[in-house]
Amino acid sequence: MLPHIERSVRQRMSPRRAFSLVEIVVVVMILGILAAIAMPQVRKLAVRADENSVEYSANVVRNAIEMYSTLHQGELPGEKGTAEDFLDDLRPYLRTFPTNTVMKSSAVRVQTTGQPLKDSLGGSEGWLYDNQTGEFIANMPAGPAPVPAPMPAPGP
Repeated sequence: MLPHIERSVRQRMSPRRAFSLVEIVVVVMILGILAAIAMPQVRKLAVRADENSVEYSANVVRNAIEMYSTLHQGELPGEKGTAEDFLDDLRPYLRTFPTNTVMKSSAVRVQTTGQPLKDSLGGSEGWLYDNQTGEFIANMPAGPAPVPAPMPAPGP
């Protein structure tokens, strides 16, 4: 082999012992940029998954309410106006009562007024039910998410 080609091949084949500081910084910066782009998307997906889970669970309970009503000549479950009565009436139609994954609760607040449940959102219960109308909805936190107070301007 020619001497200058042999030297070139040996140089290319010699293993590098470490990465330079610049290479490490560039890789860390690229990973940081990718993480900054991906994290909001991951959070949106998690929220969307919770919303889909709650929607599905509400539909399962609504189906159980409808089955109860059909088998009891139009009577709605929870006639006594208590959560315990409501849950007892639906027990034969549901294996387990679902948890509202947004509120992290499976508790039910029973309303007996016949008013729209949207006006009653808030509290710690996972579900809202009106025993006069048969309306069943997922409870959500009342009002918009709290906004942190702005930092005071530095004084002179």
